[in-house]
Amino acid sequence: MPIAHVSLPVSSLEDSTAFYLALLKPLGYDVFMKLEHVVGLTIKYAGPDFWLHKCPEEKEKVGVSKTHVAFAAPSKKAVHDFHAAGL
Repeated sequence: MPIAHVSLPVSSLEDSTAFYLALLKPLGYDVFMKLEHVVGLTIKYAGPDFWLHKCPEEKEKVGVSKTHVAFAAPSKKAVHDFHAAGL
């Protein structure tokens, strides 16, 4: 079953968007919507299920967040392409 949605805090929205677009392209992802502090990514003809949001500029002491995200893939080749893009 696909993930409904996930949102990750990032320090650079522009750099993170470029990274995740390259990483997720083999799985069919593209930009769904781009706002000032938020970018939603989606697979064609679906709603956005992967979001990146800009972290606040304030220097708050916040605990480390460990996040695991799994994406559905249409084939083993897509999984291998996804892995290669991430490296």
